[in-house]
Amino acid sequence: MARCLVLIMLLCGYACSWSQIPTTGALLWLRADTLVTYVTPSGASPQVASWKSRVGGHTATAAAGSVLGNKQINGQSGIFFSGASFLEAPSIFPVGKDYTIYLVTEWSGVHSANNMLSGQNRALFTSSPGQPTILHYGDFNRLLMAESALSGPTVVRITYSETTRTATISYNGKEVASGEIPSNIDSVIYIGAYQRGYCYNGTISEIILYNRIPNAQERDAVESYLHQRYAIKQYKEPPPRPVTVMQAPKQSAVLEPNQPYDIVYRVNTATVRSVVVRTETFGLPRQITTYDVNIGSTKTIPWTSAPVGFDASSVVIMADTGGAALDTVYSATDIVSGSAFTITGQSNSIFGDASLLPSAYARTFGKNFSSSASDTVFYGSKADGNGGGAHVGAWGLYLQNAIADQMGMPSLCINGGVGGTRIEQHLPDGNNRLNRATIYGSWLYRIVKSGRQNDIRWLFWYQGESNHDTEDYIKLFGQLYEAWKEDLPNLAYVVVVQIRPGCAGPLHAKLRDQQRRLEYEFPNVIVHAANALPAHDGCHYGGLGYGTLGRQLFDVYRINELGMQPGVYRSSPTVKQAVAISSTDVRVEFSRGDGIYMTSDVLVNGAMRAAREAWFANGNGRIHPLSVTVEAPSVILKFPVPVQSLSYVPDYTYDDGATIFQGPWLVRSDGVGALSFHDIPVTTTSVGETQTECLGPSQRLIGRSTLPLLSFVQNADALYDISGSQYGLQPEVLQSLLPGFYTVIFQGQPISIVVVP
Repeated sequence: MARCLVLIMLLCGYACSWSQIPTTGALLWLRADTLVTYVTPSGASPQVASWKSRVGGHTATAAAGSVLGNKQINGQSGIFFSGASFLEAPSIFPVGKDYTIYLVTEWSGVHSANNMLSGQNRALFTSSPGQPTILHYGDFNRLLMAESALSGPTVVRITYSETTRTATISYNGKEVASGEIPSNIDSVIYIGAYQRGYCYNGTISEIILYNRIPNAQERDAVESYLHQRYAIKQYKEPPPRPVTVMQAPKQSAVLEPNQPYDIVYRVNTATVRSVVVRTETFGLPRQITTYDVNIGSTKTIPWTSAPVGFDASSVVIMADTGGAALDTVYSATDIVSGSAFTITGQSNSIFGDASLLPSAYARTFGKNFSSSASDTVFYGSKADGNGGGAHVGAWGLYLQNAIADQMGMPSLCINGGVGGTRIEQHLPDGNNRLNRATIYGSWLYRIVKSGRQNDIRWLFWYQGESNHDTEDYIKLFGQLYEAWKEDLPNLAYVVVVQIRPGCAGPLHAKLRDQQRRLEYEFPNVIVHAANALPAHDGCHYGGLGYGTLGRQLFDVYRINELGMQPGVYRSSPTVKQAVAISSTDVRVEFSRGDGIYMTSDVLVNGAMRAAREAWFANGNGRIHPLSVTVEAPSVILKFPVPVQSLSYVPDYTYDDGATIFQGPWLVRSDGVGALSFHDIPVTTTSVGETQTECLGPSQRLIGRSTLPLLSFVQNADALYDISGSQYGLQPEVLQSLLPGFYTVIFQGQPISIVVVP
């Protein structure tokens, strides 16, 4: 039996440990050089058994099987967490209250969840790669994430205000994140774990937990103590610059053409004798103005952006501080004027094409799905990745390139797309629309900070693959649409890309039909089909597919923006009605259907697929027409059974149940696909055009224009209803027929009849 040696580390005197630390409201104060109990199994290194707080008498105990060793941070004791061990403390974390956490740590650099001080639904952990993140209420849609990763020994400060629901994250005295998160309801404390797992990889030397936010004097005392003890450099605010520029066009900005903008600056020091502002637009005379100043004064200078085009402007602000040369305090060059639009949705809204080279006049603002408050920089647009950074997506960049090349206009695209997301995840936080931890808040924050919120006219939405089980997509879209209209007051066009089979299916047919109907629910919505786009891999597209979509959407954009046609221009053909020619034959009429045709039979997964496989009847994906004839703007379908309802494009696969549907497709002459539809009713021809014959006292009628029907039916071979059920031909059976379509087999030929009340 292994012998264990228990070592108790006694409290050591540290000159400033008690005297300089405010303890009012401190619930937990753990320091690794004192009140740590170790056990030493035979033949093993000492392992932490417990860690006692210096206030409150609380003790954190090592979980069963945890192996926690000692590792120093800059010469001071620390407890090393290897990614599989943790300590459990009493459940004293503040619930529904303010709190502050100080944590002295050194992350090991291992990319995992890395929970440092967490519970059951509250967490302080690192999002990959190593960025401290705060979670409350188990709500992973409303996280607060630091803008940069931990690096080396760090004093981490976390504060949370219950009144404002605002949390902050600071490293070594510098705030790196601030934002609204839900209230905390979790009192459980695991040191180095979340829900007893997702453990930390790194060293922790000291933890102080308060049930309040210390004031500035107390904060300075705590942080001075921690930084001195652990020899960690503390961030200090730099001295004020002679002149602070509070408002001015940014470097590489895309501005609204011919619009007034203010340049605002403040004088901070008495050394400034004058301020020189130089503005320049290529092709126009440079303007240089000198302004007299007083310390503390603020000056507002009106400035007007250039006309739309590639001529760049610049703004340079210099201060005369008595030196041999003027001090440049602000410089922004390569400022252009052009359009602004936005894209959002899930992965097909942001996936890229590394071969697509960006125009110098295709730009974005901030970084895709960034939660950082400081992410307020204009970048050149990119599409060589699949989200994050300056990426706008492949077809978004195609749009921007076309706007520059064909319309002579720079453009700004802000893409809020995030892969694998449901429409519900794109709804705004009802309490804070600018909550940067949400998809909507990150997207809207960047739009607001870009200065283009009030002149965005176009929004493109490509989403739906993750909502395969959604009952009411139109309702959810309506909530999002109303938010867009409120936050983008001049939004004129919303383009919805109707998804196609693949990705997270099945159960997409009904959702696609709801997407088709959005243009009838919302007058400025344009629904565009992804059907027939090339290079589809079953979920996403190759460059050819995204490029084709970009070309099609650019045509929609260009024609509407230039007013080339009256009203709202839409290009995808959409079903107008399906009319019965007979009980088995249907004429499908299309709006925007001039020049439509079915693409050729296509080889998919080793089988040749024909046009008839794109159509089916009565909600049954295996009831296909015998023939498909296109007589633009209509399609004539002949089925082997009576038809009550009609669908175009299967839910997910061909009849084999395994191969994702890839055509043939109904398209326009320019390759734009028709919108798919699901289970629309087939309308009948007018009863007033038929002769009728009474079948008995029930006054039910059977109409057919050329036949004496009662005698005809009684002398037929068989009678079937729309579902294929057979009926007898006795008069009493005919008298009880319900209204609807029927098929009579007469001398071996099917003939349709209509029973009407």
